[in-house]
Amino acid sequence: MRRFQDAAVAGGRGGGYTGAGSSTGQAMALLDVDAAEADRVRAVVAAHVHARFALGIDEFSRGVIDVAVRAAPDVPPSNYASRLSLDDLYLAAACAAGDEAAWAECVTRFRAFIRDFARRVLPEPACTDVADEVIADLWERRKIARFQGRSTLRTWLGAVVSHAALNAARARRARHGGDALEPAREPSDPHDLEQEISDRERSGRVTALFAAAIAERSPEERLLLLLYYDDGLTLDEIGPVLRASKAVLSRRLKRIREELRDTVDARARRELGLPAQSLVESLDLARVDLDLRAACRLSVER
Repeated sequence: MRRFQDAAVAGGRGGGYTGAGSSTGQAMALLDVDAAEADRVRAVVAAHVHARFALGIDEFSRGVIDVAVRAAPDVPPSNYASRLSLDDLYLAAACAAGDEAAWAECVTRFRAFIRDFARRVLPEPACTDVADEVIADLWERRKIARFQGRSTLRTWLGAVVSHAALNAARARRARHGGDALEPAREPSDPHDLEQEISDRERSGRVTALFAAAIAERSPEERLLLLLYYDDGLTLDEIGPVLRASKAVLSRRLKRIREELRDTVDARARRELGLPAQSLVESLDLARVDLDLRAACRLSVER
């Protein structure tokens, strides 16, 4: 991305593309691409990018060629370019070059998302503080220049925010010595309680128990649950955010679900005075997904 920043600055001065601080390296990369392939890259860029900032299509196309040659030297740059989120990359490149119009668009599109994402890990006001720090770093320290277009800008920003929020959550837990748990309620008579709890009330209580159990998980585990159940992302989409493979996330999610089921089972007996058998349908793994979706929504609203 810093290659694009240099390109935009050079283009603004009327100069050529300078590369990542090395015009020689950029020139050598371009020498490996013939004119026909360069035209194909430009055609791909033109088809997917709405040129609306000072960074021109020609400069940006040369930057895409440079990224492609460096990242996948055995793949035709036009093929590599077709896999990128080019308009997002163009927006980020213009922001990295200091284009205020580009930054205004970026803030308009992503500020609320950044704050909402931070809120999945941290409560107020800590989540707002982290979101503001991330936004400042992206612009003032040009961290947005690290975006390479291999995912959407939204996904990449989610990863940036999640790492910042998780770090802040760890620091917060260290300062406060962990989150205090609510004291358990005295159990009621199980026979009376079973008579008065309707199916709807039971579902609500199970959801609340799941939400409380989710709140006690680590920040990393809560984020995985929220992304999967509340945001509806696939494990493939979550992978770049949490920097883990689909297989690792699948095993982690299975373990968390089973542990949550056991936690809710134990808490239901302790706090509600209900025998485990009375909640067996709600606690069956086939129903845990439904309970978790509702619980995740409840935990976000709290």
